[in-house]
Amino acid sequence: GAGTALEVRYVGNEGQHAWFNYNLNEVNILSNGFLTEFQNAQSNLAISQAAGKGNSFANQGLAGQVPLPIFAAAFGGTTTGSLYTQFTTQLKSAASGGTGAVGTVANTLAGTQSYICNMFGAKFSPCAALGLGGAGTSYPINFWEVNPFSTGNSVNYLDAQGHSNYHSLQVELRQRLWHGMQFNLNYTLSHSLVLGAVNGYQANAGGSYLTDRNLQLSYRPSTYDIRNIFHASGGYDLPFGKGKAFLTGSKVGNEVLGGWNLSTIIIMQSGAPVQFSGGYATLNSSANSGVVFAPGVTGQQIQNAESVTRIGSPWVQTFPSLVAANGGVSPNYFTPNVTAGQLANFNYIYGLHWFNADLAVNKSIPIHESIRMTIQGQFLNVFNHPAFSLGGIGATSLTFGQSTGTITTARRIELRANIEF
Repeated sequence: GAGTALEVRYVGNEGQHAWFNYNLNEVNILSNGFLTEFQNAQSNLAISQAAGKGNSFANQGLAGQVPLPIFAAAFGGTTTGSLYTQFTTQLKSAASGGTGAVGTVANTLAGTQSYICNMFGAKFSPCAALGLGGAGTSYPINFWEVNPFSTGNSVNYLDAQGHSNYHSLQVELRQRLWHGMQFNLNYTLSHSLVLGAVNGYQANAGGSYLTDRNLQLSYRPSTYDIRNIFHASGGYDLPFGKGKAFLTGSKVGNEVLGGWNLSTIIIMQSGAPVQFSGGYATLNSSANSGVVFAPGVTGQQIQNAESVTRIGSPWVQTFPSLVAANGGVSPNYFTPNVTAGQLANFNYIYGLHWFNADLAVNKSIPIHESIRMTIQGQFLNVFNHPAFSLGGIGATSLTFGQSTGTITTARRIELRANIEF
């Protein structure tokens, strides 16, 4: 009709050359051969444990063991002793609870004064000034990091390699005031991806790439990647009282039932994206190594298992069918990646959908020709409907999917009276 409009449209945008930074001082384990040495240390430890020789990853001359020159240089030339009994958690096999966190070990060696000075000696001026280390070894001072003078800290390079895109189908139905009623209904189906900062692009506020070695790993859903959104808003003047369809001639009816208006805003939308986290630094200092799905399991199956089950304290469990007896995720679904030097699946899961309804009730009361009173009641989240966050979904969390947080506020009622003259 003349008072109704229906629009179906495509809306999209693309951003190019957005600012983002990457850390030049990302610890190196690949081109310097340390990953291979870490794997040799893992093998040495397994051989020592199998032979009943304890938790040492040193080369004890057992069959299959090999020298570890990088560790030996960091440890001041010693090839045995108590220094070789550290890093057990990182070096143990996956079956024995090992984490494969070669990045953690590399960062420890690169960030410990004695190890650095043992490796670089007088070639590294801070060590020379402190009189630490001997003549050093053949290892260059940038063996671990591009700038060893800033060891343990980021050296961020701001670049314009970032980009983003947004695509959406939008459907909107608008109704002009008609018999006291007007409304707007709209639905959006959208997808948004970003390479770079998830929340913004200004300077380096968005953090860094996951790794300099593969920038595309940071191409991911943006925070605003809300796939489905439905909004409904509108108002209705109740048809009672003077000039309306009913009780037009009734003074009492006009004063009691006339002048009332109801209005509402209703929102229904799907959840925001959350990334699976492995929990171990298997490549660099980042603890997100990705997760490994069990055979036959997909990210979509995990998504389909999402629900809300009240469990008392904390309030809800968002993945009740995936939780193991210890409170973590069952290994029948996925486990943290513990393969040194590798990153695994960085799948995203979308949070719980949510619903919110606000209601306003207004009544206009004429007092005099030029004086009018308006009373209003606002009911925000009128049904007091909670919308829960997912809780922790890290592969190492022992409170997997337990959530006490909500993304909506509790019902709030506001009352107001105005005199207009």
